[in-house]
Amino acid sequence: MLENEMKEKAENKLEIFDFNAEIVKIAVDYFYDRKTYKTCNVDQLIDLLQFAEKYDIQDLKSEVEHVLIIKIRPNNICQISNASVNANSTKLKEVYIQLMLFYMNQRLPF
Repeated sequence: MLENEMKEKAENKLEIFDFNAEIVKIAVDYFYDRKTYKTCNVDQLIDLLQFAEKYDIQDLKSEVEHVLIIKIRPNNICQISNASVNANSTKLKEVYIQLMLFYMNQRLPF
Protein backbone atom coordinates (compact mmCIF):
# COMPACT_ATOMS: atom_id res chain seq x y z
CA MET A 1 0.00 0.00 0.00
CA LEU A 2 2.83 2.43 0.78
CA GLU A 3 5.31 1.06 -1.76
CA ASN A 4 5.22 3.89 -4.33
CA GLU A 5 7.08 7.18 -4.01
CA MET A 6 4.18 9.03 -2.47
CA LYS A 7 3.76 11.64 0.24
CA GLU A 8 2.34 8.95 2.54
CA LYS A 9 5.47 6.83 2.20
CA ALA A 10 7.80 9.77 2.78
CA GLU A 11 5.91 10.78 5.92
CA ASN A 12 5.24 7.15 6.91
CA LYS A 13 1.65 8.19 7.53
CA LEU A 14 -1.65 7.46 5.82
CA GLU A 15 -4.74 9.57 6.53
CA ILE A 16 -8.07 7.90 5.90
CA PHE A 17 -11.05 10.23 5.69
CA ASP A 18 -13.65 8.21 3.82
CA PHE A 19 -14.14 5.34 6.28
CA ASN A 20 -15.20 5.54 9.90
CA ALA A 21 -12.74 4.77 12.67
CA GLU A 22 -14.45 1.49 13.53
CA ILE A 23 -13.85 0.07 10.03
CA VAL A 24 -10.24 1.26 10.02
CA LYS A 25 -9.71 -0.37 13.43
CA ILE A 26 -11.13 -3.68 12.16
CA ALA A 27 -8.75 -3.50 9.18
CA VAL A 28 -5.78 -2.74 11.44
CA ASP A 29 -6.82 -5.64 13.68
CA TYR A 30 -6.69 -7.85 10.59
CA PHE A 31 -3.09 -6.76 9.92
CA TYR A 32 -2.24 -7.99 13.43
CA ASP A 33 -3.93 -11.36 12.85
CA ARG A 34 -6.97 -10.46 14.92
CA LYS A 35 -10.08 -11.75 13.22
CA THR A 36 -12.54 -9.20 14.61
CA TYR A 37 -14.13 -8.95 11.16
CA LYS A 38 -15.74 -12.35 11.73
CA THR A 39 -18.12 -10.86 14.30
CA CYS A 40 -19.11 -7.87 12.17
CA ASN A 41 -22.63 -7.28 10.95
CA VAL A 42 -23.42 -7.10 7.23
CA ASP A 43 -23.19 -3.29 7.08
CA GLN A 44 -19.73 -3.33 8.68
CA LEU A 45 -18.59 -6.13 6.39
CA ILE A 46 -19.72 -4.18 3.35
CA ASP A 47 -17.77 -1.13 4.52
CA LEU A 48 -14.76 -3.35 5.18
CA LEU A 49 -15.08 -4.87 1.70
CA GLN A 50 -15.08 -1.35 0.22
CA PHE A 51 -12.03 -0.49 2.35
CA ALA A 52 -10.16 -3.59 1.17
CA GLU A 53 -11.02 -2.81 -2.44
CA LYS A 54 -9.98 0.84 -2.23
CA TYR A 55 -6.64 0.10 -0.56
CA ASP A 56 -6.03 -3.08 -2.60
CA ILE A 57 -5.85 -5.45 0.37
CA GLN A 58 -6.73 -8.61 -1.53
CA ASP A 59 -6.37 -11.11 1.31
CA LEU A 60 -8.69 -9.07 3.55
CA LYS A 61 -11.13 -8.68 0.66
CA SER A 62 -11.18 -12.44 0.16
CA GLU A 63 -11.79 -13.09 3.86
CA VAL A 64 -14.63 -10.56 4.00
CA GLU A 65 -16.19 -12.01 0.83
CA HIS A 66 -16.22 -15.43 2.49
CA VAL A 67 -17.96 -14.11 5.61
CA LEU A 68 -20.49 -12.17 3.51
CA ILE A 69 -21.30 -15.31 1.52
CA ILE A 70 -22.15 -17.09 4.77
CA LYS A 71 -24.37 -14.17 5.83
CA ILE A 72 -26.39 -13.86 2.59
CA ARG A 73 -30.12 -14.16 3.28
CA PRO A 74 -33.18 -13.23 1.24
CA ASN A 75 -33.56 -10.01 3.25
CA ASN A 76 -30.00 -8.77 2.52
CA ILE A 77 -29.09 -10.30 -0.83
CA CYS A 78 -29.79 -7.09 -2.77
CA GLN A 79 -27.67 -5.04 -0.38
CA ILE A 80 -24.79 -7.51 -0.68
CA SER A 81 -25.13 -7.76 -4.46
CA ASN A 82 -24.90 -3.97 -4.75
CA ALA A 83 -21.81 -3.99 -2.55
CA SER A 84 -20.22 -6.71 -4.67
CA VAL A 85 -20.62 -4.56 -7.77
CA ASN A 86 -19.10 -1.53 -6.01
CA ALA A 87 -16.17 -3.61 -4.76
CA ASN A 88 -15.60 -5.51 -8.03
CA SER A 89 -16.19 -8.81 -6.28
CA THR A 90 -16.67 -11.56 -8.84
CA LYS A 91 -16.71 -14.17 -6.07
CA LEU A 92 -19.75 -12.56 -4.41
CA LYS A 93 -21.40 -11.95 -7.77
CA GLU A 94 -21.25 -15.64 -8.70
CA VAL A 95 -22.77 -16.67 -5.37
CA TYR A 96 -25.56 -14.10 -5.24
CA ILE A 97 -26.68 -14.88 -8.80
CA GLN A 98 -27.00 -18.56 -7.92
CA LEU A 99 -28.82 -17.73 -4.69
CA MET A 100 -31.21 -15.32 -6.41
CA LEU A 101 -32.11 -18.04 -8.90
CA PHE A 102 -32.64 -20.46 -6.03
CA TYR A 103 -34.81 -17.96 -4.14
CA MET A 104 -36.89 -17.31 -7.25
CA ASN A 105 -37.38 -21.04 -7.86
CA GLN A 106 -38.44 -21.46 -4.23
CA ARG A 107 -40.68 -18.38 -4.53
CA LEU A 108 -38.90 -16.71 -1.64
CA PRO A 109 -39.20 -12.92 -1.63
CA PHE A 110 -36.01 -10.91 -1.60
